[in-house]
Amino acid sequence: MNASSLAEPADGPDTIGGKNLFSLFERLKEERTPLQLTVFGRNYERLSVVTGLKRGKGESYLLIDSPHSLGEDIPENEGLKVKIEFLDKDRIQYAFRSQIAKVVGEDIWLALPEFVERIQRRIHFRIAPPLGTRISFLRDGKPLEAPIINLSEGGALLSFSQGTREAPKLWPGEEIHSLHLRCFGERVSA
Repeated sequence: MNASSLAEPADGPDTIGGKNLFSLFERLKEERTPLQLTVFGRNYERLSVVTGLKRGKGESYLLIDSPHSLGEDIPENEGLKVKIEFLDKDRIQYAFRSQIAKVVGEDIWLALPEFVERIQRRIHFRIAPPLGTRISFLRDGKPLEAPIINLSEGGALLSFSQGTREAPKLWPGEEIHSLHLRCFGERVSA
């Protein structure tokens, strides 16, 4: 079995492959990172952890703890496609697809994926605000206003007009006060 036949090219997220892939799985095993196991087409989702890596006969496998209900809920499970998702210690999401090669004792043997997708590189996920969203604040007692490019739990990316010498500049660590966020979204009627 080969997980590369399941692999889809990554459109935007970064990918982890090669030797880094083995390091990642070893770290997941050591840290006992919870994995979300989803079996496609079977409405089956359970939590698991990495229990080991096996190499041999030109193929490599990722071993994960088998939920006790797998054999009962899905007796014919070899060859089924799965998706594994997890968060690292910095709350960054990762995911990969594979397939069940076999179930031996307490372990599910998954075909080693070609890569793991890093869904988000930042600790704080950024979103684009609705069109026309602006922030206003006081700086040295003077009111300033700027459109917002994106927002995150850690802050906002502002856009000041670059065409004039008077365009204000903010400096890292500078404190600003009396912030007001104006957002114009579509009104939803009940």
